[in-house]
Amino acid sequence: MNIFSKNILLFLIITSFSFVGCEPSMIIGPIVTGVTYWIQGESSRYFEENKEIIHRATKKVISENLTIIKEYEKNNKYYLIAEKRNTFSIRIETIENLTKLSIRINNFGDKSYTEYLYKKITDQISIIEFDSQGKPSKNVK
Repeated sequence: MNIFSKNILLFLIITSFSFVGCEPSMIIGPIVTGVTYWIQGESSRYFEENKEIIHRATKKVISENLTIIKEYEKNNKYYLIAEKRNTFSIRIETIENLTKLSIRINNFGDKSYTEYLYKKITDQISIIEFDSQGKPSKNVK
């Protein structure tokens, strides 16, 4: 193979990889979109609020849109499994001073719906709820 043929072959390979997009990179490693981390179909977002506040906000948002079929706490982590037509797996854990909320929809994830859920959960965190005595039941930043 002469040098001209090798250059054309190299050009074709580079050009074809540039049009593939970032789908293969989801298999290779994480993609960071703002503050949402995508690793092999699971998204994670970190919050400054404590684990209980994130758990209550997540549970409220999920129960408004989906049916929660299983909820449990194991190894100091909260787990929620919900479904409508797809299976939603949610994990809430504390990492150092932050709370990590991880969402997986089916096996490969659904970026647009996950972003929608994160937005609704973030909105829910900023709502002050009161208990039966009229005292705020959670802190708002």
